[in-house]
Amino acid sequence: MEKFEFRRLADTSDESLCAELRRVANALAGKPISKKTFDEIANVSSSTVAKRFGGWKAALERAELGAQYSGPEVSRKVKDQLGKGMSKDQLILELRRVAQQRGNESFSVQEFNERARCSADTLRTRFGFWKKALAAAGLAELSHGKRYTDEECFENLLTVWTHYGRPPKYQEMRMPPSTVGPKAYIVRWGTWNKALYAFYQTVTDSGEYEADQTPEISAPISPETKRKTRVQESDRRDIKLGLRYKVLKRDSFKCALCGRSPATTPGLELHVDHVTPFSKGGKTVESNLQAACSDCNLGKGDRV
Repeated sequence: MEKFEFRRLADTSDESLCAELRRVANALAGKPISKKTFDEIANVSSSTVAKRFGGWKAALERAELGAQYSGPEVSRKVKDQLGKGMSKDQLILELRRVAQQRGNESFSVQEFNERARCSADTLRTRFGFWKKALAAAGLAELSHGKRYTDEECFENLLTVWTHYGRPPKYQEMRMPPSTVGPKAYIVRWGTWNKALYAFYQTVTDSGEYEADQTPEISAPISPETKRKTRVQESDRRDIKLGLRYKVLKRDSFKCALCGRSPATTPGLELHVDHVTPFSKGGKTVESNLQAACSDCNLGKGDRV
């Protein structure tokens, strides 16, 4: 009995349970951690840990040991069963625990299901609505976010495209440098592929031409033709989206001066720069533009 008492954790907080998981992981020297193996070494049962974090896999992930998981995925059905055995007060505590993990007072249903030991459906059943459950826990409902324009979505997409040096994947839009989540693209265009196609159509059919491409027409040029040629763009400092994409693609999304790219150099920012500075009379045309990283761009200044 004395040995049993000695082996039990006096503190069963989330932090203590995670520490015990890490201690066992160190003892196993990187080997997979099964419940059976854990029970042979640990000072707390695997069932206690699994219940606290909503499953064995979730517990290992919380302790940053997800790579050592060995076993089946935790199903929604299991989480529903766990939630049925929890009182309203326990469900409220679970909401607050997830909020503490997230480091804020609002999170989505998906984020809750990924981290909680019960499902959001349990909360809806018990409280009537997800919003009511959050209110009972003193938490704010996650706002639906800003309504982005097409231009803002495409500007963000070009930033992420430049970062990876290729068309970004759906999940990558959730991570920096993206500032517009993937859902905004789905809401606007229906699917991620359709959003990419809309972007590609925009940047390849932007109507921007170099100054020497103005058609030689003896007859007066109609306003519509003027809008299509847009020769005035060459006299503007700002570089339109389509022209920036064209230059970046031409330079393989790498700095034309040092050869580095954001895809291989963390923290590197890539811009489109005038070769002959605009302040020195340089035109905003493809032949006078180049991809340049922030370091080379700042070092160059207004020099040719």
